[in-house]
Amino acid sequence: MWVRITAIFKIICYNITTKIMIESAPKNIKFIATYSRVSTSNQEDQKTIEAQLSEVHDFAKKHEFEIVKEYIDEGWSGDILNRPDLDQLRVDAKKKIWDAVLIYDPDRLGRQLFYQQIVIEELEQLEIPILFVTMPPIKNPTDELMFGVRGLFAAYEKAKITERFRIGKVNRVKNGHVLTSEAPYGY
Repeated sequence: MWVRITAIFKIICYNITTKIMIESAPKNIKFIATYSRVSTSNQEDQKTIEAQLSEVHDFAKKHEFEIVKEYIDEGWSGDILNRPDLDQLRVDAKKKIWDAVLIYDPDRLGRQLFYQQIVIEELEQLEIPILFVTMPPIKNPTDELMFGVRGLFAAYEKAKITERFRIGKVNRVKNGHVLTSEAPYGY
């Protein structure tokens, strides 16, 4: 049920904000970097990184942004803040080699609202805006509220995924399957 509510919420947010995003995209931005992340090999196999990049490229093209660098973390969980390409993005931000960062959705920065806010505030201190394909720039308290609610949903969604994985593993063991991340010795 919560999965449906989360999905409906995302659809409503997307539909409400799409028009606002197009009208409110900053006009003084020309050169951008992009950031994308998937956390599992299953997502890599399903080509979700390509789907994110496609949406990001379409957004950049609509707003006449030139992508000068792409940062992609494949197979890195949003539960940790130290990721190779995200770390490099944060280092490069200090060099001012691009005007803004474009990301598909805030949950690509991290599954915890706190992690999202750390990166956003770090870039804001450098006067580098972060743009999201799925939501408009944060300009007022209402935008901040929507961003916070989305962040809480992302954290909740991650907790449910973790719970389902745990239940699945417990059931596999109960059914006689051996749980291991490596093949037993000799295989």
